[in-house]
Amino acid sequence: QSISRLIAPNLQIKGTIAFMSGEVMNGRYELTDSTHEQRLSGFTHHAVHDVESFFWVLLYICLTSKGPGGARREELDHVAHPDEYTKGLRHAISCLFDARWQSIASNKLQVMKSEDLFESKVLPYIHNYFEPLKDLLRKWRALLLSAHKFHLLEHDTIHNLTLELLEEASRKVKETS
Repeated sequence: QSISRLIAPNLQIKGTIAFMSGEVMNGRYELTDSTHEQRLSGFTHHAVHDVESFFWVLLYICLTSKGPGGARREELDHVAHPDEYTKGLRHAISCLFDARWQSIASNKLQVMKSEDLFESKVLPYIHNYFEPLKDLLRKWRALLLSAHKFHLLEHDTIHNLTLELLEEASRKVKETS
């Protein structure tokens, strides 16, 4: 049996586990405002879940790479770098991308729900090269949370708002270069 059958037997899940939305992994709405949740029957994979996957990909790159070309950060070698900062970095990566299925889903949902958790346990570990993208990540997380909370089903809405955030970040990076 596939792992998706074991976790969510009534849901066909395809994709890379590390980059999936916590809701998709659990096969249920968990970030939806309670007034909207009552109108929803069953779980459906929506555009917001796909956009969230791109968010997790970017975050993973910002945490694990040291700049262009995708070179792996030296700090990820726990033997050569046993300090507290790198322990925190490895912990953030493990919790969000490398743990067991249920843990990844739960941790992603917690990070989406808690700005404080995102600010204190994730953003401090973004590689310095990607520092200019922290504001994008903050805004993108907030947009995703809002889209989940109010169940923005319109595909164009989440795509257009995400594109606006990406274009804004691109302009800012160009201005500082």
